[in-house]
Amino acid sequence: KAAALEFLDNLGSDDRVGLVTFDSSGSLVQELTFDHSLVADELQPGSQGITSGGFTMMDAGVDLAADELTDNDRGVDQAIILLGDGQPNRSARPGSNHVQNAIDAADDAKAAGITMITIGLGVSTDSTAQNTLIAMASSSNGTVLYYDSPTGDDLDDIYAQIAAVVLTGEA
Repeated sequence: KAAALEFLDNLGSDDRVGLVTFDSSGSLVQELTFDHSLVADELQPGSQGITSGGFTMMDAGVDLAADELTDNDRGVDQAIILLGDGQPNRSARPGSNHVQNAIDAADDAKAAGITMITIGLGVSTDSTAQNTLIAMASSSNGTVLYYDSPTGDDLDDIYAQIAAVVLTGEA
């Protein structure tokens, strides 16, 4: 949460941001807004905006985020930053292949022109989880937009790197 708050601080006043969570379902916690404080409120310690749940329904989270972006398209760059463990174990989409459903959701978002940036939290020893998040990520100039974060302490640096990709030309 602290790293995401730091990322919000790097956004410009012309950047819209929203927040989607996924566990046993997907939830649009905050629709796209220029008021970054609304997302920041959900990221505060003890907030109910982001809590750990029992499941990982990645496809639902990606689909909700993509719908929010495409429904509010203003002809500007769009990106989804997905932080997860790379182990979807439930799906909102039909079928029981939860990994493929998550990859398909990311592929649909990318086909809609949305940049998919994935962060694997604590997955560096799980090649299957890493491969899922790598498959979900977009590529930019031959570089896959997947970031490995062995611990939460690494997130500040990763969000700074992502800011350089997403906020090209801004501090």
